[in-house]
Parts: sequence; structure tokens; C-alpha cells
Amino acid sequence: MRTLFIHPDDPSTAFCSIIYQDYLQWDDVTLINGNHISRNILRDAIRSHDRIVFLGHGTELGLLDIRYDWRYVITSSDLQFFRDKECICFWCNANIFAEKYDLNAFATGMFVSELKEARQYNLPEDQSLIDNSNILMCNILSRCIFDPIAQIRDTIYRGYVSTNNPIINFNRECMGFN
Repeated sequence: MRTLFIHPDDPSTAFCSIIYQDYLQWDDVTLINGNHISRNILRDAIRSHDRIVFLGHGTELGLLDIRYDWRYVITSSDLQFFRDKECICFWCNANIFAEKYDLNAFATGMFVSELKEARQYNLPEDQSLIDNSNILMCNILSRCIFDPIAQIRDTIYRGYVSTNNPIINFNRECMGFN
């Protein structure tokens, strides 16, 4: 299965590299990252891959390149290129995007990954709790990234758990893991 990772360059989502770093030498894995990602290069890459993994910041409207004037890298106008692909959408409120457009996807809900987001949702402003959440999620996702979509959801449901981290508990709830 040819897998494409799309990860706009952003220091606040650098932790997402955990998900793909061990696979970059594989012949059937491609990484597109950086800023000012060309739409044509992106669309060509999406066409030639079976599974697309979107990583970074975003909204219910798509994946953002926040270092390039908050421009969207992926929106509904790109659906024709990945609608029939398996997708992993790891950005805030990706679940709304995936549900609205009926994607074959594992998609996160609101995912608190930095202090300003913790503040926004009245969660503890504790970087160690946020780091623990980010690293745990990425380690689990890295281990199951090539599994079937339903199995990814089950693996994250079972593994991304904490009895004492309110950031994880909030993120789980936003993913529908009550």
C-alpha cells in the first residue's frame, strides 16, 4: 500500500514526525512537508498513493499551513483527489471534515496539542501533560498507521488512555471515545 504523509512544517506540530520517522526509507512511503506546498505536486502525489495521512493544524474546513498565511493545504475542493483513498486525518476537528464528505477515514476531533488550546478549553496549562498526550497518541498511531481504518480506531481507543491526564481525557471525548 503506497502511503503519503502530508505534514506542513510547523514547530508546534513537530511531534507528529514520530508517526512517520521510522518509515521514511520504505519504497512505498512518501513524505511531503515544508511550507508553500505546491497544489500541483500535492495533487499528483495524492493520485499516486493508496493511503493519505494528513498531519498538523486544521479546522473543519481542512488542513492548514499556518506558516504560510494560514492557507489551507487540503480543502473540500481537493476531494476528487482523495475521496476514494484511505485517509488518516490528524488535525483539530478533522472528524467534522471527514464526516461531512463521507471519507473512509480515521479522523480526530478537537485535539489539544498546545498550551493555548488547553487554556481555550479550561484544561490545565501543563506542558508535561500536553507532551505526554501528544507523544502517546503519535506512538500509538505510528504502530498502527498501516492497519485497516477500523482497526486504527480500535487501537487508539484501547491505547490512548489515561486515568490522570485531563488532556488525554478531553481529546478522547472529542474523538467519540466516551
